[in-house]
Amino acid sequence: MEVGEDRSVALNFLPLERQEFQFTVYRKECSQEPSNKPMPGEVYKYYSLPVADNLDERKFYRISFDKFRGAEKFLCLQDFNNWLTVYFLYCLLKAQGRQIPEYLRDGKPEFGNRVYFSLGEHKEGWETIWLEPYYLSVQDKFGFLIDFRFIKKETQVFDRRIQQLSLSLDREYRRNRNFYIDRYQKISSFISRILPKVNSLPTDGEPLEVETDLARLEFSALSVKRYVVGDDQESNSQFLGLKEFGPLGKVEEPIKVLFIFAKGHKDFARDLYRALKGETYKNIFPGMEQMFRLPFSKENVKGIEVSHISSTEVEKMLEEECADEESLVFPIVLVRSRGESDLYYSIKESTVRRNIACQNVTVDLFRIGDSFKWAIGNIGVQIFAKMGGIPWKVKPSNEKCLIVGIGQAHRRDASGKIKKYFSYSVLTDSSGLFKDIKVLSSSDDREKHLEQLEHRLLEVISERTTEFDKFVIHTPFKLKLIELDRIKAAIEKIASQEEAKEFVVIKVNTENKFFAYYFGVNSLVPYESTYVKLAPKQYLVWFEGLQYGKASVSKACAGPTHIQFYYESKELSEKERRSYLQDIMNLSGANWRGFNAKARPVSIFYCELLARFVREFEARGKEDVNIENFKPWFL
Repeated sequence: MEVGEDRSVALNFLPLERQEFQFTVYRKECSQEPSNKPMPGEVYKYYSLPVADNLDERKFYRISFDKFRGAEKFLCLQDFNNWLTVYFLYCLLKAQGRQIPEYLRDGKPEFGNRVYFSLGEHKEGWETIWLEPYYLSVQDKFGFLIDFRFIKKETQVFDRRIQQLSLSLDREYRRNRNFYIDRYQKISSFISRILPKVNSLPTDGEPLEVETDLARLEFSALSVKRYVVGDDQESNSQFLGLKEFGPLGKVEEPIKVLFIFAKGHKDFARDLYRALKGETYKNIFPGMEQMFRLPFSKENVKGIEVSHISSTEVEKMLEEECADEESLVFPIVLVRSRGESDLYYSIKESTVRRNIACQNVTVDLFRIGDSFKWAIGNIGVQIFAKMGGIPWKVKPSNEKCLIVGIGQAHRRDASGKIKKYFSYSVLTDSSGLFKDIKVLSSSDDREKHLEQLEHRLLEVISERTTEFDKFVIHTPFKLKLIELDRIKAAIEKIASQEEAKEFVVIKVNTENKFFAYYFGVNSLVPYESTYVKLAPKQYLVWFEGLQYGKASVSKACAGPTHIQFYYESKELSEKERRSYLQDIMNLSGANWRGFNAKARPVSIFYCELLARFVREFEARGKEDVNIENFKPWFL
């Protein structure tokens, strides 16, 4: 980036033109702090407010914007309670929005106080813009978050056309590289066409007007990811680093590779073997031996043809081949298609029971254009990592730092109620090296689940206090507050015993309500490693984006990740928080699922992959599978 270029991004936030205002509420004092969850049929909200002119003396009140028995009238200023003001703005917008034909619906409470407006209807659904009131702490401003969303009609099946209308695919049904531009154009259309119809929100004084320009936030930049490969050499590219220097850690034990395929699929198995040897697409993937220093020839590779592929047949082959204890067995199984999910998961389950990993490859992959050519490198990485090899790591910001990713796979009944609680942790260090999987809780009782979660997390960390100086918990945004509180309680206990150690809990939300645009380039995509501050302990970070030195994007880029520092055993400085942000971004490059795998930190992404397997195993009545393993079998 050149000196003097614009150093700001435009957040998807429209501030109010006037930030000082007042409104009337009716309130009745509460005897104790409420949960803010109304009883059935109750329309009140509960908030803390100043008692009178003394703003430091506050109490909790039952609040409504309409008169009710026993309530007093109270004139509320916008800064008396930010949450109450945000709710007040939602009520104003909802009432105003319902008066125009473009109003579509209100949002579901669990997804925030949103109002949806229609930009246009299709047979598949509606193009919508949603507005949600928000307080932008870093600028001390109230306003509305704004974004585009396609809402599918319930009768429609999700397909490529809906992906196209959602802007994830372009007109040719390819991944949409112009995603940022198209999204911004939808917002601009709403601002010019529809916003003027709802842009005068009535209060006790002057109406509130909404600005028509997105708020600008000054951004900073983290360091670009650096990959460490063979001989501890560093590279900006995993692929080029591996190609030149080999992997960080080789597979130490002899491996016997089994290609298991059904009759009629021998040619596909042969094509896969040749591609993995590097004979077919040398420029794209030079082969397992050159890239990973892994012997891969007819001496340690065996093809096995069976009448049909089934978990029973695969189990039978493994029983025979595992009799030779001189080498480990690694099966590569050719299944017909992705649609055979029962077969896919039953094979995975049977191999996990044997404490080995496997690689399933679909025959469909060979039939769809260039899909196989571009997938072969990723297949190679997965195979090598599952065998116990270490392809690469990232250069960390914090040394001797354990990352504990928390995941869940709660089972629900038909009504959506949880009937089985299941939580686990995926352990890596700050360089992205996979360490372990540990089950944290498994119970059909919520309180027992919480007790186990707290107890086992304490054990997991306590066992490693001699090895690490810093312990960072990464939790997904879906974790409930009560579970976060138990995690915090566990960390506080061990922090009081290990005062020399540092403990941090960070919420990492890869799917969030925030977005931003960089007007310094035509694509509107911010640079990779860009980050902005939303609040004292909240940030947006771009794990992927425009590359420095390039004027355009070569692929579709995801939006930012929302990161919140939920707990700190000691108050961190801004420099220290930045170092943890750097490690989170680095972990987005530690993904051994492939060279171009999803840019999510592995502490979160690996948990998502594992959760899918746990749910699928349990759905098939395989609840007793031991998922704890020292190899990343779930890739």
